[in-house]
Amino acid sequence: MAKRKLNWFKNVETIEELKKQFKKLVFANHPDRCKDENATANMQEINSEYDFLFKKVKDIHEGIDRETKQRTTYKAKTPTSETPDDFRNIVYALIKIENIIVELCGRWLWISGETKPCKDTLKALGCRYNGNKKAWSWHYPEDGVYKKHKPRSMNYIRNIYGSTEFDKDETALLTA
Repeated sequence: MAKRKLNWFKNVETIEELKKQFKKLVFANHPDRCKDENATANMQEINSEYDFLFKKVKDIHEGIDRETKQRTTYKAKTPTSETPDDFRNIVYALIKIENIIVELCGRWLWISGETKPCKDTLKALGCRYNGNKKAWSWHYPEDGVYKKHKPRSMNYIRNIYGSTEFDKDETALLTA
């Protein structure tokens, strides 16, 4: 992969790190949220860097090793068919919805807050409602096979995969 100077993304080694930084940058720089005269140019540069890095790290993940219980990185056994646009499009759609909380846990987005008025929009975006967690989730369809296992709390998920939440003031709150 060719060397490239990156202005927006720093120290990205996994797809989860890339998505976390992309979401933060979109919430702070998207023209729909930022009134800076350079917002459009900035987003074009952010998108270009995201596309470049996506190809490099799309199959490199982070998680907790089940035996050692330590955070680790690993290469996926099966390459993903996800494209940079899949995640970009959902984030762009969610930043336009008022009064919701968007949280990134690993590769999944969890949407909570005042979701009832926008439930049809969330359904149309491919989000699924989880009654136990009282939140909507979105992930690329190949990101996880739905398995029968004991329910996991949001705190458990946050602990295993990490969590980044953004409030409407575009401030990143790292909760794990």
